[in-house]
Amino acid sequence: MLALLALLLAAAGPGTALPPGSPVVSIDRPAQADAILAEASLRLRAELAASGYDSRIVSCDVDPLAGPGDCPRDETVASISLARAADATSIFVSSKLKSGLELRRQVRVRNDDGGSDATLLAVRAVELLRDLQVTVATAAAVDSEEPRPLEPFAQPGPPGPARWHLVAGGSTLMIPWTHRSTTPSFGGLIGVGRRYGQHVLAIVQAAGPFGASLAIAHQDGTSVLADRHLYQAIAGLSIRIGRVSGVEGLFGAAFAGASYTHLNLNALNLNGLTGHALSPMIAIGVGYTVRVTKSFSITAELDLDDTDDVRVGPKDDKAPILTESGFVWMALNLTATVPLF
Repeated sequence: MLALLALLLAAAGPGTALPPGSPVVSIDRPAQADAILAEASLRLRAELAASGYDSRIVSCDVDPLAGPGDCPRDETVASISLARAADATSIFVSSKLKSGLELRRQVRVRNDDGGSDATLLAVRAVELLRDLQVTVATAAAVDSEEPRPLEPFAQPGPPGPARWHLVAGGSTLMIPWTHRSTTPSFGGLIGVGRRYGQHVLAIVQAAGPFGASLAIAHQDGTSVLADRHLYQAIAGLSIRIGRVSGVEGLFGAAFAGASYTHLNLNALNLNGLTGHALSPMIAIGVGYTVRVTKSFSITAELDLDDTDDVRVGPKDDKAPILTESGFVWMALNLTATVPLF
């Protein structure tokens, strides 16, 4: 604080006194200004003095969005108004022509970009004033000097919807393997989605592992489950298309990707033979998304999946240990969606 006072006194001291009739700039700030605005106002006086401007600090209403209201402007050539919101500082600069036309500039500096740095705020405000003065000089050369109504500061529009989303949850895969009734297998699902326009959400996702055990057929025609463990994982691109929105309400879905299968026979007479396969996969489905809060929604999606032939073989790939013709699977996904940015 002592260094700040010394800086201010040096800027306004006898050695650098401004000549009589120097243009006066009004520095507006709320009456209940916090420590950042208080320090920024003093540093701003020093910056203005170094630029040849006299200045005065005025306590008046300054709204972070609408700008200053009913702040005195007597004998001033320009004004710099400061206001803070939760995570940013707003800077409003205005200068009036002889005709009454007022030119304005505004900038909103987030705390992450220096909105809580008093020195940076003072420098940004003076740079904004200099830019405006150039515009004023240009406008004055063609100004008709006919009074015109003042225009309010432009209001920032509401933030747009998040484009990137995190999708996570669970998936149930129902596969009619040979000699078995359709039995559901459970796995996790995670993905990252990007929104395109209002109606489309594209998700790169992966699901699994889905575990199952294959059955062994006996000579009498019956089958029992044995230690023939099979694991699957699915990955690819899913597209959700909603009539109203891609992230809320009813939507249709299309998927293209691949299914990875790993089989472990785990049998002593086969020396624990293992194999794996990668098969292309497509799917279509329908789903519904319910928004729980502004930043959290839940989706239920039912898909029909079509795969190519599944041929699981050992590394030498000479004698397949499992061959299945392409068939239709069914998947039920229950996921949560959280917007990222």
